[in-house]
Amino acid sequence: MIAVSDTSVLCYLTLLDCSDILHRRFETILIPTKVAEECLQAGARAKPHTFVRDQPEWLSIRGQDRIDTRIAQAHQVLVEARGRYPLRWAAAQALSITVSER
Repeated sequence: MIAVSDTSVLCYLTLLDCSDILHRRFETILIPTKVAEECLQAGARAKPHTFVRDQPEWLSIRGQDRIDTRIAQAHQVLVEARGRYPLRWAAAQALSITVSER
């Protein structure tokens, strides 16, 4: 499973030495470029800075526009499928759009 994280989650879990919780629960964590930039900026706390700088293999930094586009496409699938298809099918289709590697 894949998750998208914001700055707060990433910072607090790394400050508590618990970033491995993310990887135990999700195969891949996506963070927008702006989140990475916040963690890497001058004056940022050391642990989040080091975590993003060293970027474990399961952490993927993506442009926000790419994430937003996929979420919008997934939402459209759910809207169009409402009442026509089982919710499980629609959710699976939406998820596949959101996390595809295209």
